[in-house]
Amino acid sequence: MSRQITLFQQAFILFGGTASIAHGILEQKPKDVDILVGVEALAILDDAIINMREGFHRDCDGTIKWDKCDLDNNKLFEVTVELVELGGPFVPRIPEAVGFREGYVATLSELVRLRASTLVGRSDESDYIDFEIILSHAHRRHARLQHLGEEELESMIEAVKMCERSRDMDVLFMDVLGSFELRGAWYENWVVWCRSLKF
Repeated sequence: MSRQITLFQQAFILFGGTASIAHGILEQKPKDVDILVGVEALAILDDAIINMREGFHRDCDGTIKWDKCDLDNNKLFEVTVELVELGGPFVPRIPEAVGFREGYVATLSELVRLRASTLVGRSDESDYIDFEIILSHAHRRHARLQHLGEEELESMIEAVKMCERSRDMDVLFMDVLGSFELRGAWYENWVVWCRSLKF
């Protein structure tokens, strides 16, 4: 596990809308690129931004930008970059990730968790749509939400309740729900939890 932590301290992990594009879920160009960064990766990026290397720079309002340039250094387009530190308040634990080009991308299960948390915390119209789309894709691809702690489970349930306008969201959620913690006990899935109940 310590090797994994060291690896992710150096890593760049795509999440948010860009990760959804990487998984083939969304096709539209995102407004910004969300990147989870470990401590060492953050230091490397900070240095690149301060010294305006590798296409990174900071606007006068503090927004981080990255310029895509051609071989003659002509600017083709600009992307807003959102950096989120691993272990910080938004992503307190190391997420499940898979290799993607020279870095990593959050797994589909992690995208479901993160989008549920965003929906509960922010509740923009786009959050509802994204959560529904990602949960549907997780269901179709037989992804499983494993090892949900009690707080994560509560957040997921709240997100599903908030999407009650969409039919079958609760069914999709139950189908992708793997192991979870409830009242201090761990259950392999919701069927095992149901069997544990005494009526």
